[in-house]
Amino acid sequence: KEDENVVIIPKEISSLPDEGWIKATEPEDFLGPIMFIVLGDKFSLLKVNEEGGNLMVEECEGEGLPEEPLSSSNVLIGQNLIPQVYSFKSAFGKYLTTDTLGQVSCNKDAVNPLAEWTLIIKAEGVSLQSVTEKFLSFDPKSGRLRCDSETIGFNERFIVKCQAERKKKRLLEKFEAERRSNLKMGTSQKELETLEEIEAKKMQSRGRLDKTLNSSNDLKRAAEEGNLRETLLERRIKSKHDPFC
Repeated sequence: KEDENVVIIPKEISSLPDEGWIKATEPEDFLGPIMFIVLGDKFSLLKVNEEGGNLMVEECEGEGLPEEPLSSSNVLIGQNLIPQVYSFKSAFGKYLTTDTLGQVSCNKDAVNPLAEWTLIIKAEGVSLQSVTEKFLSFDPKSGRLRCDSETIGFNERFIVKCQAERKKKRLLEKFEAERRSNLKMGTSQKELETLEEIEAKKMQSRGRLDKTLNSSNDLKRAAEEGNLRETLLERRIKSKHDPFC
């Protein structure tokens, strides 16, 4: 007989590596350390220059996607401000920002509206939109980043990677919380159904059972609100079969 206490982790979680960097595919993946991969003839990494906070691209060796950052200057720390809106801080403590002319830098000490970025996550890649309603873009001719594009095309898409360990831990914690919640709700529901059955038998033993009285759903709601005893008492009074009420 299979051990009922054995917890089977979903394959989409268990198959994730315990270390390294993997593609960010959902908003929660952008919390914490991430790296931006710039698309082009060859893959490049977004790099922040410590002096001045200028944004550059650092070309990677090889043909495939970069496996990990080349240095801390390739890492940004994502922070969720409001749903779908993030700020990104460099390893040097400065925030990724733009201005009304579309110039992009990473030299602000604090978050301001021009350092707020809306995430657009698609299968083709990730795009960032600023409060100016323009998109972060890579110009392959100049090799520079700007934020003055009005539409999303190839140059406005990036591949973003996050730390596998952090993502796996988050998904495991979420899975465990949902599992415990389901177990708790299942046990609670079973107990309420048993309680309802006992109450029904008591009423039947004293006369006709009123089918319009509270169902197990009503009892469950009362239990969640902390009014279970009062609900049961009211139910007995309405039944007019409890000689002690």
